[in-house]
Amino acid sequence: MTTSSFTSAYRGPAGVINIVAPYNRLGGEALKVGSFFGVATRDVTSGDMVPAIPEGLFILPKNAVATAMAQGVKLYWDDTNKRLDTLPVGLFVGVAETAAGATDTTVRAYIDPCPVLVPQVAVADVATADATDLASAEALANALKVKVNALLASLRLSGSIVP
Repeated sequence: MTTSSFTSAYRGPAGVINIVAPYNRLGGEALKVGSFFGVATRDVTSGDMVPAIPEGLFILPKNAVATAMAQGVKLYWDDTNKRLDTLPVGLFVGVAETAAGATDTTVRAYIDPCPVLVPQVAVADVATADATDLASAEALANALKVKVNALLASLRLSGSIVP
């Protein structure tokens, strides 16, 4: 009997990913490697392989400096400070499952490894005339700057690029 290509390709359920810890973590703390994000299932030291859970409801540290988080707000992982934030400066990891107050140090978060985030931002075509003189060249340059910055902001919000 020949083994099907499915059984030879399948390696296990997607409920746990094995990643090399980029820094020390306790079980229950989050970690990020590239675009992988998960919660360590056990204590681990930097450089060791750790099973991490990439999806589910977790209570994780948040930016507590006057940052209230409404239910459903997008959450980003601040890898420098090892906490969740609402500012799109890190990897988008999920949404707040419940609201958290400004002085709370944690938030109940729904972590989703494959979010569907395709922001649709209206960005009009550049309508400025060709640069035939200095004034029109400056107008064209300014119009292009505004459009490029709008596109970059949209890509940052989607998590496609980071600042």
